[in-house]
Amino acid sequence: LEALLVDARQRLEKTDDHAGLAQVWWALGFGVANLRGRSDDWATAALQARNHSRLAGRSAPTADLGTALVCGARPADEALDVIERLLEETPSTWLRLNRGWLLAMLGRGDEGWQVTEEASARLRDQGDNRWGEWMLAEISLLAGDYDDASNRLRVLCDWLESKEQFGFLGSYLGELGWTLCRLGRFDEAERLAERAQGLEQGRDPTIDPDSWHTWRQVLALACAHRGELAEAERLAREGVALTAQNDSLDVQCLALWDLAEVLAAGGRAEEAEDALDQALDRCRRKKNLALATQVRRRLDALKAQVPAESATDV
Repeated sequence: LEALLVDARQRLEKTDDHAGLAQVWWALGFGVANLRGRSDDWATAALQARNHSRLAGRSAPTADLGTALVCGARPADEALDVIERLLEETPSTWLRLNRGWLLAMLGRGDEGWQVTEEASARLRDQGDNRWGEWMLAEISLLAGDYDDASNRLRVLCDWLESKEQFGFLGSYLGELGWTLCRLGRFDEAERLAERAQGLEQGRDPTIDPDSWHTWRQVLALACAHRGELAEAERLAREGVALTAQNDSLDVQCLALWDLAEVLAAGGRAEEAEDALDQALDRCRRKKNLALATQVRRRLDALKAQVPAESATDV
């Protein structure tokens, strides 16, 4: 797909075909960079598509630009500035959804929730669409409300399945499983992860790391819960390696957090603390203050635990 698009782009540039270039850049963003987990490249392509659409005298697309900005490595406050400028130019329900998510990242959870809930309601009014549930779930995750997040992700997954959107379904089944692990519902989470794994059969994880890491993380947590620590560590480290190909700092943070939980389950507190320190670094770089609060709380709790050797001595 990329090879075809680059060839088409070169030919369209020679004729200043802005309408065609807008389509090519959109496909390079959503269709190539997105599936590779390269959200920053996706945002760049989406901005190019927007520019060429305007040069062609057409309305500029915004549906995917905000999501690319949220999910990429650009700090949350900078991404919010871009989205707010775009909203001044072009009203967009999708950009409002993304704005609410970024507000929640920046510690303005109540405001973010209100903005996103209103935008989600507008999206539902426009037709049978449940994508707003995803972003509301993300805000709930940032607040540590795993019950609400799991309920909303289940609605989203049921809707995706009803629409036979199986390419998306695997990713969100994995995310649903992750929230269930946080609720201690490991058996149910594992079944969802195995379903997600089945949906990914035949796909190359090096091309689509964004969907392959999540079910590994869920299975790692389930294995650690059963005491299968070697298998848990293998899966967790594979998840970390896959997220390293993804430029989403939040995704990298969560994979490192899961590795820390696996290491902590094996009594390897110092290694777990190191993984959490790395996770916290990702939060700081993204300026995801809400996620950083959760990671720091877990790190402090781990440091406060009495080492096993000391407990034995006492």
